[in-house]
Amino acid sequence: MKNKFKTIGGLVALSMILATAASCKKDKLSEDVNQPIPGVERTINVSATLPQPTEKAYLDVTDGRKVKWEPSDAINVNGSNLALTNLYTDPTKARFEGTTYAISSGSNDVYWFVYPTILAGTASGSTIPSSFTANRLTVTLPDVQTFDLSQTKILEGSTYMAAKASVPAGQTNLNFSMKNLCAVLKIHLSATGVSNTNVERIVFNSSSRLNGDFYFDGSAVTASTASVCNYLTINLTDGTNSYIDIAGGVDVYAILPPINSSKLSMTVYNTDGLEVTKIASSVTLAQNTMYTNNLNVTAFSAPVTYFSVSASKRVVFAPGNLQWSATNGGATATTHAVAGGGTADGTWRFASNQWNYIGNAAGNNTAAASRETQAAWIDFFGWGTSGYHDVNDVNNVFYYPYSSSNTNLGYSTNTYGYGPSTDMTDPNLVGTSANYDWGIYNAIYNPKTNTTDPAGTWRTPTSSELLYVIGTRTTCSGARFAKARVSGVNGLIIIPDNWNVNAYTLNDINVSNAQFTSNTITSTQWNVLETSGCVFLPASGGRNGTSIFNVGSYGGYWSATSSNSTNAISMFFNISGVASNYNYYRYDGRSVRLVKEVY
Repeated sequence: MKNKFKTIGGLVALSMILATAASCKKDKLSEDVNQPIPGVERTINVSATLPQPTEKAYLDVTDGRKVKWEPSDAINVNGSNLALTNLYTDPTKARFEGTTYAISSGSNDVYWFVYPTILAGTASGSTIPSSFTANRLTVTLPDVQTFDLSQTKILEGSTYMAAKASVPAGQTNLNFSMKNLCAVLKIHLSATGVSNTNVERIVFNSSSRLNGDFYFDGSAVTASTASVCNYLTINLTDGTNSYIDIAGGVDVYAILPPINSSKLSMTVYNTDGLEVTKIASSVTLAQNTMYTNNLNVTAFSAPVTYFSVSASKRVVFAPGNLQWSATNGGATATTHAVAGGGTADGTWRFASNQWNYIGNAAGNNTAAASRETQAAWIDFFGWGTSGYHDVNDVNNVFYYPYSSSNTNLGYSTNTYGYGPSTDMTDPNLVGTSANYDWGIYNAIYNPKTNTTDPAGTWRTPTSSELLYVIGTRTTCSGARFAKARVSGVNGLIIIPDNWNVNAYTLNDINVSNAQFTSNTITSTQWNVLETSGCVFLPASGGRNGTSIFNVGSYGGYWSATSSNSTNAISMFFNISGVASNYNYYRYDGRSVRLVKEVY
């Protein structure tokens, strides 16, 4: 018998929704482990009666399709699996035969019945437990063996069912009715004023663990969760397409274990990867009861994912590496707005895609004097070269984005001129020295929104923040990073705190010495990962003077933190490892990936 997930027509409001920890799985007898309970061994015939009205599981109120007992079904009776041997003409009944144990209780034998059998996996002992925990679901065996039909005209009875019965000692032909241990959630989905109403998946997240396998019209749809992350993803289909159209309203039925006072969110995604989320701070779902909720979508938005950079601070990453051109890629000099008012020469932008980099090409590999006026874009920068110069900082000589190693310009010391010097109040790119930060000082064009973000929108992460992101933070999925080759480019994927592990399967997660080819991802596949919040840092190489090195095998990204008067701290990765705290000379050209705080 299959667990059922059914859609008929609409969306959901989350005043009372969702579930705790349980595994809804199609039973396979070869995988079940019998745990006999001491008692009197008997071979019995069990006639299981399903709840009324006439069919168990879901009803389709429009065409009457029903779910029936199936030949592969099994129930657990006192620790032994009984297999279905005969189907009745009446679809509400089925006969199970096999050997089990009857537990004597006075003049009666006591039996307990559980479907699916996997729920009974931890039951043991010589007495019938009033409740037991199996696969993270606490099951309370019902004394009342009939359904309460007062709440609904249709019932979802296929997921978790159980009954307890006392029968005369020695009786071998048992008849009983099974009680649904779960709640039923009816979600009405609809949309108003939304251009794309095709919904491809629903993702639940709870303060309790969520598990499940569901079926839609007899065809399997994914509904699973990782061992750590409390997410349940249900991918939808209308039988032809891998989505359902909610424009006219769609009802979605889900069977969920009972919960009490648990926070729950439900996120609905359309086929553009956009989302809408409803959150309930307290949820109560009682067994054998149906709950109805409504959600009318008036707007979808980009997924909100984040990265913790400390115990209390979260950020999002810029959509690509930072780039600069004196002429916006053309032949005419350009300017951009800066913090404090006014303008400065050149144009700043983010790369069009997260895997894009310039590498060993003009203007990275030309001298600083040429970069000052050329049309070509550059994306290797000396540390703190935002274009800002504090006139009180006499050692800050090279602050232009096109600056190169000082030795090329006749200076004997090729380190002191970059970023705020150690005689500044803040030698890092923060506080009184914040304008040395590329994002804080400059307006930057954002290709994802086709707008120019004002100065101060973005900033450079500190070394401690990079260390936290790569090596310290705790995520619900357990994942922080993975090496990959995206659209043919080697690099590092950084995984958000609230990543949905069902979005895409990544290999060698958190393995610093993994091969880039551990995850070979096309641009189309990357769209799925990017939509789920992942960030990709390309192995763009580095620059020393006009020499470009290790393009495609090394990635170095500046932090906002200085090390001393000659060095600053960068994170880097290569084939051998990932390091979030490494010293480089300030005049070295490195990539920049900015962040902005969300909360």
